[in-house]
Amino acid sequence: MKKSIEITSANIIQATIESNGYHGGDAGHGGFVSLEIKDLASTCMDVEVDRHMGDLERVKLTFRGDCEKETLLTALRFFVKALEQERGEREEPMLRIEEVK
Repeated sequence: MKKSIEITSANIIQATIESNGYHGGDAGHGGFVSLEIKDLASTCMDVEVDRHMGDLERVKLTFRGDCEKETLLTALRFFVKALEQERGEREEPMLRIEEVK
């Protein structure tokens, strides 16, 4: 599955999600999801990436400005909706979620 939308405000972004579905396990089973946000006009955004011994440890995305925040929110909703549609009737996984202080 690959889907894209264009979101226009004072800035313009293109949000793209790509996934090859569920494959019954961890990364070794071949499943993946890829999220991309592309600046088409006037988007103030930045990315920081931390690696340790070649392994990716952290990705930090920063969007500056009210319009950027709103277009990001729309993109995130699009990503969630696409993943929920792909999951369909599958049972939700058992996740433990805790707020970090």
